[in-house]
Order: sequence, then structure tokens, then C-alpha cells
Amino acid sequence: FSVIAPIASQLSNSGNIGITYQYALNQMLGAGGTFSNLHYTDPSQVPGLSDSASQGGMAFYALRVSKVNYLGMTYEYQRLLAYPAAGTNETQTHAFLFFYTLYPTSRFSITFFGGPQYSDTVQALPALSLQEWTAAAGASMNWQGRWNSFALSYSHPIASGGGLLGA
Repeated sequence: FSVIAPIASQLSNSGNIGITYQYALNQMLGAGGTFSNLHYTDPSQVPGLSDSASQGGMAFYALRVSKVNYLGMTYEYQRLLAYPAAGTNETQTHAFLFFYTLYPTSRFSITFFGGPQYSDTVQALPALSLQEWTAAAGASMNWQGRWNSFALSYSHPIASGGGLLGA
């Protein structure tokens, strides 16, 4: 869910980096990273909201098995931080996803993905620790025209089982 903050002084930074290497005719590796920071310079302007930060990284391997079919796997890591007045809340996630991509044309692709995801959340107040395994799945579609493009993606955890540890 998105929150639209009232007009308030803030400092925001973000960055992304990525690299892809095609080391054989039908094989490719890649990696990327991202970070973002949000700091409200006057917290009294935004009661109920807090500063936040995130970092993430990913690596993938893709294999073209035919002219229009690709198989691969992706590892994704994400760290989410929130800084409410009571302390720091942190969630770290690790996901290992397998994917299949179909290119019916050179300008249109459909991808299906799924796999296990682990999350570890620590909350300051009330003191709480939650570790959880979920099965994540989703799909995406991408179309590229001559002057424009369209992309649509959906993902969702489909099962869970975890433990809640209170302090």
C-alpha cells in the first residue's frame, strides 16, 4: 500500500546499478543492486510516518533453450528499514526463483516465475521477531513498440509457514 505524505520537508536518495554478461551464444549472467533513503527533516510535519531505507541485490542466470524459450534462476536479497521514534524495524528477505520466458515475437515476452522466499523481521516496539517461509509466484508481460513500450507484472506469496518469536 502506498502512503501519500502531506507536504513536508524531506531528503530522498536512490540509486540502481546492473550488469549483464552474455558469455556464450545461449547463456547469460547478470547482477544488480539498488538502494534508497527517505529522511523527514521535521518529523512533526508527518506524524505517524518515519524515516526509511532499503538496500537490495540480485543475480541471475538465463539459458536460451530454443529460439523463443528461456529458462533460468534468480536470487534476490532485500533489506528494509524503518526508523520510528521507538527504535528500528528491519526486514530481510531472500528469494530463489526459477523462471520461464516465452518470446512469441521479438517485441513481446511473457515470463512466469516461482520459488521459495524467506523473510526475517525484527520490530522494536512491541518487541517482535518473525521468521517466515513463503512460496512466491508471479508473471510479467512486456511489449516494445517502435516509439513506446508497455510492461505489466504481478507477484504474490502463495503459501506461508513461519514462527513468531516475541520478546
